[in-house]
Order: sequence, then structure tokens, then C-alpha cells
Amino acid sequence: MKQLVRENGGTVDECTARGINDFAWNCVDHMTDLAVSIPMDDRTAWLARHYRDVTSDYEDGAVLAACELCKARYLVTHDKGLAARANIPAKTAAEMADLIAHARRR
Repeated sequence: MKQLVRENGGTVDECTARGINDFAWNCVDHMTDLAVSIPMDDRTAWLARHYRDVTSDYEDGAVLAACELCKARYLVTHDKGLAARANIPAKTAAEMADLIAHARRR
């Protein structure tokens, strides 16, 4: 954003920099409201490549790899294609909320 301001002839003063920083943090907040970050280390990247036979989508492969590495019991997603390819039970957010609520009532 700072580069864009400069390319358009503007200057990045303290107030503008603070606004851009706030905007960046709001973007991060929005992304974490929509999804969970998965660790992307060398092991995850290596394993994601081995999911290429399962899915041609690298991000889906990374999610499946992360699930395997952390020994997840469920995958929560609204991506029907990813859910169909998962080797663990896949639930929508609503289904998972119901499952958790049911487990707490026991």
C-alpha cells in the first residue's frame, strides 16, 4: 500500500503509514475470521506434494497434509471437493458445531 501511494505521487507520512498498518491488521483479522492458518513448514510442503495424486490444488494438498501431520480427527470446510478427498471425516461449520454441542450434552 505504501508503494502504491508513492507510485501515485503521494507521500507516506506518519498518519498514512498508521492507516496502512491498521488496514493490514484488519486484513489479517478478516482472514482469521474466515479460516484457520495452517503451519507451512518443510514437512507440510513436502507432504502436500505427495497429495498431488489426490488433488491437483496445492492449497487443498497443504490442508490435507496439515491434517495428517497434526493427526486431526475432523476437517471443517465448506469446500465439497476437498471434503470428498479428505481421508478423515469432513464437516461443515454448522455440522461441527452440532457435533460439539451434542458431545457437551453427554
